[in-house]
Order: sequence, then C-alpha cells, then structure tokens
Amino acid sequence: MIENVNNLFGFYRETGSCSSVSFTETLQFSVVSGAENSWPQLVFDIDFRGNAVRELNHILTQTVNRKLPAFAVCNAALFGEKELDYLRQNEIYPVKLWTLMHAFPQSMPQDPNGQQSKKTEFRKLLTAAELEEFTALVNAEFIQNAPLSVSLTKELNAKVGVGLYGLFVDGKLVSGLQTFSNNQTTGLYFIATNSNYRGRGFATELIRQVMGTCLKNSKELVLQAVQKAVPLYQRLGFTKEGKLVIFWKKENI
Repeated sequence: MIENVNNLFGFYRETGSCSSVSFTETLQFSVVSGAENSWPQLVFDIDFRGNAVRELNHILTQTVNRKLPAFAVCNAALFGEKELDYLRQNEIYPVKLWTLMHAFPQSMPQDPNGQQSKKTEFRKLLTAAELEEFTALVNAEFIQNAPLSVSLTKELNAKVGVGLYGLFVDGKLVSGLQTFSNNQTTGLYFIATNSNYRGRGFATELIRQVMGTCLKNSKELVLQAVQKAVPLYQRLGFTKEGKLVIFWKKENI
C-alpha cells in the first residue's frame, strides 16, 4: 500500500510542477490545483496527527476559504460510520472510493493469445493529434467535473517518468492510459475506453501491452480502481491492498 500511495502522490507532485498547475505544500498537507477548475483539484498527503475527522474538517475548511480545492484523498481505513456521520454533519461527503491494487512480474498470468489482435494497433502516443485525442477520451469517459487540458497532457507527456499509450482500431483511439514511474514502481492512470467499444476486450489488451512494456524497467505496477473494474484487474494479476476515499466539502455560498 505504501508504494501505491507514494506513486500516486508522486504523480500529483509531478503534475504540480507543470506551468498550468498550482502546487501548495504545508507541513500537514499538499494541494494541486489546475487552471480554471481543470484537473487536478486535490488535497493530498495529509499528515493526520490527532483526530482524523476533526483535522480533515479543519483542512478542507482552510482550502475552501482560500479558494483552493474542496476534494481530499484519504486512507479509507481511518473513517468508520461514526466518523462519516461527523463529517456529513460538517457538510463533508465521501464522493469516490478507490481500491488500491498492485502486481508483480511473477504474479502476472500469461496472455493466452500471446500477441495483440490483428485488428488493433498498440503504440505510445507522441503526436499532437494523438495527445488531443487521448485528452478528449479521458474527459469523455474518465473525468467528470474537472476536465483535463490538452496543454497539461502535453506537458506531462514530455516528462521523463511519464508515458501515454493507446490502442487503435481502424486508426481511432479506443482505449488509452498514462503511466508514471518512480523508484522502480509504475502507476497506471487515466485508464479510459470509448463507451462504444467497451466489453470487447480492448482495455484488457491495452493493459496487457502496457504491463509488458512497463515491467521491463519496473519491479511493481500499481493502480487505483473503482469497484466495477476490480475483477478486470484481478484477472490481469493485480491484488487488492487497501482503499482510498475522496471527500468533498460543500462550499459556503
């Protein structure tokens, strides 16, 4: 779980170094904030030193009052029903739950097909048109409230530890994802598949291709999965290792 969270927070910090993103770091928490309410909008790496719910309420009250993000990523194990009730009374709500998952080379099942489908083309995304197509796919299928900007996609793709990959059918990007590598751990992010192509194995094929590519230089792969995607990743050799929850504080109008 530690390597998973370290990779995630490392990805947020790398994003915070981009010109279109603001990054704030205090002794107790860090914040990344995209321009004009674009992705990312997150409070993360919170150091809970006392009562977790009271401290979370205090931190989100600070960030909201300062016009910083109202969303915080936290370890779900810290919050039972009693704690959630307290947060709801203070207008803080859990809005998303992620299952932390990881895979090692030795735990990966072999692909029974042995190679990619003849109908698809897998490649690393490099051209401006490909990056624009990837951004549009992520915004349509993955991000809901704070869109990813094309300029940020291009900035991230230029960084040493970041890679963008896609699976194409008849020249159309149908599934894509981004990787971030640090300390021999590679995280998979923005895993998105065109809704018209779901249920046909394209996401599985893409992830298998990327896993084979990334594991040449990584000892471990990590990702954060929504509940409905957990079975897919388990079939690919990932195992569960904890949960993260995203809280949102209602802004005072």
